[in-house]
Amino acid sequence: MLQEFSTAFSLQRLIENARANHRNIYDKWCEVGTKLAYERNDNFGHAREHLDANFDLILRDLEREQALAIERYGTKFDGGILFLQISLSKMWLFSVYEVIRETCEVPCASRTHNSTYCNQANCFRCNSLKPVRDRLNAFRIPLAKLRPERTRNQKNVHAEVVIDDEAGSIGWRTYSGRTQAQEISSRLVLSHFTLDTLL
Repeated sequence: MLQEFSTAFSLQRLIENARANHRNIYDKWCEVGTKLAYERNDNFGHAREHLDANFDLILRDLEREQALAIERYGTKFDGGILFLQISLSKMWLFSVYEVIRETCEVPCASRTHNSTYCNQANCFRCNSLKPVRDRLNAFRIPLAKLRPERTRNQKNVHAEVVIDDEAGSIGWRTYSGRTQAQEISSRLVLSHFTLDTLL
């Protein structure tokens, strides 16, 4: 059976190993998922962040191995391995962004005017969710829409793929119309930022 379904069983091993290696990270994603569902008044928690967390865990293992290859041999894994890492990193970013965006669209309970934001110091949505959404969006827009954030007249503008050699993580360099500055970050740094800000 293993030979007949080698791809399926390889993926199962990847997930099992990644969960064992990063149990605390998986638990944090589950906690974030519960927190976001509560903010959306979503009794079913249908976003299933605990499933999307598998992207993060598998990528963390791959990033660790990329960093090790660079450290020991002075070169990263290239070809199909790198292509898959780039694609999975983008998918992770898109997935995390969408559930945070959706949660952000639920108006603050204590708002006092037409804005959906209350801007109070103790508001989780204003002080945690919105900064994460904005940070992820700086990279999501050029990757998904091929234009810089908060610009409409530029087309086919691509984020530059960069690699954090120390962490082995894929990252991106781009320009943000919101911050009026060059933005650069690795996927791993964005993952840490998301978890640290939302917990």
